[in-house]
Amino acid sequence: MRSYKDPEELRRLRERAAEYANMAVSADRRGVISLAITYYNKSIDILTDLINSEESPEFKRMYRRALRQYRDRVNYLRGVASGSIRSISNIRIRDGGEKVGKDIEKIKKEDILVPFKSSITWNDIVGLDNAKRVIKRSIVYPIRRPDLFPLGFPRAILLYGPPGCGKTSLAAALSNEIDAEFYPIDATMIMSKWLGESE
Repeated sequence: MRSYKDPEELRRLRERAAEYANMAVSADRRGVISLAITYYNKSIDILTDLINSEESPEFKRMYRRALRQYRDRVNYLRGVASGSIRSISNIRIRDGGEKVGKDIEKIKKEDILVPFKSSITWNDIVGLDNAKRVIKRSIVYPIRRPDLFPLGFPRAILLYGPPGCGKTSLAAALSNEIDAEFYPIDATMIMSKWLGESE
């Protein structure tokens, strides 16, 4: 936590916090959970610095309220990503006690997995230079210039690692680079802890 007193620096911090918050909301709406969490956390860090630096009680109150909302959203998204927050089909209606799942089962899987065009670029991802280089050499260059790869090239790359390390961001940037549709899915969408429930 830092404390800033320069008004110009405070203004820049406010702008950066708002920018990260907007990017977080955008990623959240697109369903890119890991990227949304990353941007929410960056905004939270800046808001913490602003709370320590700001002298106006009104601004401090406003920053604390936004900070609470972002933390709550991050906790919710982490719960969704880990599978501890279950899907809507397990929620019961208060009135009749019936499961909402009956109506939801009628929805086609194609309606749930909606592709979108990613706007994330390689410049949006800080670090991960080695991973970016491997992805460009293995997928981007062969797609752009297949004549230079007469022996063929890899058709897939397995990205693995703990949550929040940038796998989804790399995939989104790749889909933007090669102008492909991006399908953000979590393991919880295709796997279940119950035998026979997974597809």
